[in-house]
Amino acid sequence: MRGQDLLGKTVVGVRRILYVYQGVVTKDEGALELRFHDGSTALFDTTGSGTMQVTSQPWVDPFAPPLSPENVAYVHRYGKWTAFDLTSEPPANAVIGRHVSAYEEVVTDAEILADYQCPPGQCLAASIAFGDVLVRVLNWGIDEIHVEWQGADPTAPVQPQLG
Repeated sequence: MRGQDLLGKTVVGVRRILYVYQGVVTKDEGALELRFHDGSTALFDTTGSGTMQVTSQPWVDPFAPPLSPENVAYVHRYGKWTAFDLTSEPPANAVIGRHVSAYEEVVTDAEILADYQCPPGQCLAASIAFGDVLVRVLNWGIDEIHVEWQGADPTAPVQPQLG
């Protein structure tokens, strides 16, 4: 999927894919999934090789129930990525009902990544504008996705719930 294909689409849902280990959610990194009014999806995730990709398929949990005994043991020992619906939670809810008004991809030499100390050419980021709300999706290093919400209520942090 090309990011430019998102222009004009209206957001109806937001999910973050966050790591859960023994009941503790790591909230500062993980893929971003936007669902749109026309049924399409944009998943911003890492390739694991130092770049970010945007795909049109929703995230699928490779450890969805039912789990084999081996997978239960693995998840207990190492944890797993889990999707959290943040559609009604700030700051993610600031984009609900808004259309994508601008989209730009940037690489590490751009000013947007100056504070993240990523090696040149290794990080890729996307800036998605929804009118006066800007969402920046940043790939840190090899496999970390960080999301910044600007213009959304910064005093209301997202608190994903398990389950």
